[in-house]
Amino acid sequence: MLVNDLTALSVMLTIPSSGCWVAEVDVDPSLAGVLPSGKVTLKIQEQILPCTVDPAGSGKFGEKASLRLVGGFGWMKPVLKRDYHNPAGVLSSSVFSTTAAEVGEPPPVDASPEVLPAHYVRGAGPASRVLSGRSWFVDLKGVTQVGPHIPTPASPGVTIVSYDPLTRTVQAASDEIITPGTILTDARFGVLHVRDVEQSWGEGGARATLFCSTEAVDPNPMGRLAKAVQGFVRATVQPEFLQLHKYTVVSQKPDGKLILQSKVKGPVPDVFPVSVWPGMSGVRAKVLPSSTVLVAFIDHEPIVVGFDDSTPLELSLDALKVSVGLGTFPVLMATPAFLQWITAVTTAINLLAPGSATPPVDMASTKLFAS
Repeated sequence: MLVNDLTALSVMLTIPSSGCWVAEVDVDPSLAGVLPSGKVTLKIQEQILPCTVDPAGSGKFGEKASLRLVGGFGWMKPVLKRDYHNPAGVLSSSVFSTTAAEVGEPPPVDASPEVLPAHYVRGAGPASRVLSGRSWFVDLKGVTQVGPHIPTPASPGVTIVSYDPLTRTVQAASDEIITPGTILTDARFGVLHVRDVEQSWGEGGARATLFCSTEAVDPNPMGRLAKAVQGFVRATVQPEFLQLHKYTVVSQKPDGKLILQSKVKGPVPDVFPVSVWPGMSGVRAKVLPSSTVLVAFIDHEPIVVGFDDSTPLELSLDALKVSVGLGTFPVLMATPAFLQWITAVTTAINLLAPGSATPPVDMASTKLFAS
């Protein structure tokens, strides 16, 4: 085992189902001299893994010298906010590749790009945030793969030592690197799918702890620690009630409340009927069916707080006084019926005094100034 040309005494390799892999490597301080930094290669058996030295987890202390190597280290670096725009929709692959270039990572492989909104904003923070919500991992060649691990039968060199059915944890022996997505088949437990791997090489040989699932597709492709933290957060703060959710308008009741259907499968249900808080008192609207609205949960009560840009079927504004424009007096546009009435009055006046009254040319030119 080598880090560049430096002999490694032991290696602990952790490969999560999603994210960057990490290797904790012990080297002989008498041979290390100045520890390597930046981009290096880790060689295990015949496998060469491009990676980067994490300076926060590397150094010497007494008779020990250690290196923490990360595959995909660039995704841990911060990036500045950035604005993307494409009238046809911003492709996720464009966001991923430009972000990867900023942090020194190879272009990710996004086999099924998603079409994001036409105006997409990347917030400042860790570069890996752009991958949030997608299955992704850094492979052993240092390339980021957007998507799940490809299921692969276990190598004949993998020996099953024990299995804990309670935690679905397999202890195995293997000189070769075992990766998530590996399929383990054994008459003692049937078929298991490897999700996370902790594998070590050292004086005691090569051992691996494999965290498995009976499901071929992981519905929550996150590392074990991330899953545990996510479960704690959801149970404690219920984040689904802290964000806005998109809903489709199915219909509207006579009192103005909306019957809604959730646009995505998630922790919030279809809701009906829902009150509307339009953002300004006195505004009422007959909403176009199939349009999209935003729903907030106030003390677990759903409230419509936003609308898309579709034109409503009808809009009314109720107030004791309505002022439109910057004039001294309120300005109201005449209706077609009122325009007909004005034309009829103008015609009658001209019968009595020809040419003394001129009818309006069009409705848009007719305004009533009320005092």
